[in-house]
Amino acid sequence: MLSNRLLTHTQTMHVQRPSIQTRPLSPMRRNQITRGATIQQQKPNCRNRGSTILAGSLPKCGCPACGQAAQSSGQQPSLYQRYFAQFMANSVEEYESAAHPWKVDLFSRLVKGRPTQRIVEVGVGTGPNFKYLAAAHREQHGQEQQVSSERQQKEGQQPNAELQGLEIVGCDPNTAMQPYAKQAAVDAGLNGAVSLLQGRAEELPLESDSFDAAVVTLVLCSVRDPPRAIDEVLRVLKPQGRLLFLEHVAASWETQPLLRAQQALWSPIHSVLADNCHLTRDTKRVIAEKRSNFSDLMLIEENLPGMGLVSPHIRGIAVK
Repeated sequence: MLSNRLLTHTQTMHVQRPSIQTRPLSPMRRNQITRGATIQQQKPNCRNRGSTILAGSLPKCGCPACGQAAQSSGQQPSLYQRYFAQFMANSVEEYESAAHPWKVDLFSRLVKGRPTQRIVEVGVGTGPNFKYLAAAHREQHGQEQQVSSERQQKEGQQPNAELQGLEIVGCDPNTAMQPYAKQAAVDAGLNGAVSLLQGRAEELPLESDSFDAAVVTLVLCSVRDPPRAIDEVLRVLKPQGRLLFLEHVAASWETQPLLRAQQALWSPIHSVLADNCHLTRDTKRVIAEKRSNFSDLMLIEENLPGMGLVSPHIRGIAVK
């Protein structure tokens, strides 16, 4: 019964490990990254601070710190991290089904009017949001690119990310999520457009002012410092960059006192079983306190039907 109430951060169907291999970055290539046949120059001012870089394609910064981190990365995910990744991949279909209409609307708003985007997803997990990004982007561009992408996949080719105008960088501290996220990218037709990094939300291994949009869904409930995580997202966003957020939050003592009391009772054990996820996080207040950093903010507070202890939610789009 308890497992049905655990909130996890992301979800996708059970998958087999894809054939995409993780490759370290050679120091000889520290000033280049490869995206298909395209080589782009990157400024060597990455904030990696020793985070391990793991990606199906090469990382977003080619500075010496990234190269050294990639070379020294040999640590395997813990047993708990593997358990949690598998749990997230196979046990939260009910949540994703309930949140589907919200996500369709949010991702459509995120890409509206922006045909070319570089997007970072913080806490990418198993990659359940890739399909929404792909669908919203294809809707923005019309059906022509979708047909072309599907034809390329049938022919065994990777869709050209540059032609599609979409580049996604997924960041997550748990490397055991990576095989599931890679498969989710393939299933969404975005395998050529996605790079995966290891890193914490509070210290993103990414350059400042480098992304057009950011995605944070069911992440702020578990990070150790939510205000700092939001500051980091703001740092990597370009001016007028958009932040999509969807988070479960603490119920109100005034309007839902019984639910709030139940959350307080279950939160300690829930945080142990669900990778530090807190049922009583007041994320609405955290975002409200950052209001001066946003030029525009749309925030909706609503219960997600059928989700029990994690039914209170906030969602919206913020503009830097």
